[in-house]
Amino acid sequence: MTNLQIIAQILGIFVIIICLVFPHFKHKSSMLLGSFFANLLWSAGFLLTNAFAGASTGFISLIRSITFYFYSKKDRVPPLSLLIIFSILQIALVIYFWNGWFCAFLLLAPLRTYGEWQKKENKLRGIISFTTFFNGIYCIFSGNYTNAVNEWVQSCSSIIATIRYRKIKN
Repeated sequence: MTNLQIIAQILGIFVIIICLVFPHFKHKSSMLLGSFFANLLWSAGFLLTNAFAGASTGFISLIRSITFYFYSKKDRVPPLSLLIIFSILQIALVIYFWNGWFCAFLLLAPLRTYGEWQKKENKLRGIISFTTFFNGIYCIFSGNYTNAVNEWVQSCSSIIATIRYRKIKN
């Protein structure tokens, strides 16, 4: 393992900690802020291991999370045009940086974009639990093992948070 790969794995450990916690935040704006920091480290880890498809979707997710965070703070749903733009960008970048069949799992990124775009926290948690499972598979094949663990921890954490908050109407 090279020094860059070791640094990527260390960043992945920090992402695991963030992703273990943020699905349990009660408010969507806090969840989006947690997602922002996770995406920042997640993208850096993929960049360090030359997994450019993952890095590019992570970078778009980073911009998406902070953009939707500001809308959420104002208690507004972002315009539909932003959902479409972020989704198209994610798909286009995955196709551009395609480096194997496992990149197909990253094509679920627009589903996560929809989850962050809409207003309901539990719907977002449910989408996170679904998409992160498949992102974990991508992580294994791109050599980002701690990010794979992070994705699966985030998936489990989101399921637990969904169950925890299911009685709260949102």
